[in-house]
Amino acid sequence: MISHARLSEFLAALETKSPTDRIDTIANAVIETGGTFAPDVSDGEWNDPGDTVAEISLHGILAWGTDTADATTQWIKSARRRLAEMEVV
Repeated sequence: MISHARLSEFLAALETKSPTDRIDTIANAVIETGGTFAPDVSDGEWNDPGDTVAEISLHGILAWGTDTADATTQWIKSARRRLAEMEVV
């Protein structure tokens, strides 16, 4: 599991990035540290928009979204909650 300090630094770094760069940063962190980055795969033919799900699992934090951008947003929200929980302990 990631330490409070490292998670705090990672979230602070994400704050300064554009939405597209946040996705890239999280995807790279998954590659470097392990986890899951499963972007949505809607092809516009077999899957209607909203029928797919994207998943991110990084630093022991799991999130899903209706697309990659939504999963990224949900992961950041979950990471902030985890950070707050770590502060309480």
